[in-house]
Amino acid sequence: MSYKQGKKDNLNIPSGFLPLATLGVYIFITGLFGQFTWPLPGNYNILFYDIYPLVGLLFISFAWSLKSGLNLQHVGFFAMMLGMMTIFYGYKGYTLGLTTVPIALFGLYTLFGIAGILGYPITVMLDRAKAGLTSSPI
Repeated sequence: MSYKQGKKDNLNIPSGFLPLATLGVYIFITGLFGQFTWPLPGNYNILFYDIYPLVGLLFISFAWSLKSGLNLQHVGFFAMMLGMMTIFYGYKGYTLGLTTVPIALFGLYTLFGIAGILGYPITVMLDRAKAGLTSSPI
């Protein structure tokens, strides 16, 4: 006997909607709260909390896509745009010297940005696997 015999895996995926949406709302709210109330002076408010609300929106949109059965590649494209923006954000923090260790800041934001950029091809592959496609549509 196999595990979950008779059930298809794609029926289990939408059940992740609620935890993912809850996490996204929490990240979004705490990101906004931190953005407006963080007690550090000057640019540090912007530096550490601008990206968090956007990540929360990304989680919420991914959860909505899972729940409604829409293509994930649209959310992946949003993640790719956020990834590119995050890399640029880290670059600007590096060039302006907003921290005492700017190379660590740039490395952190670059790695987060690469993860976002890789979200697009991964979601395209997931959509193609869901549709059962194996060859390129072009």
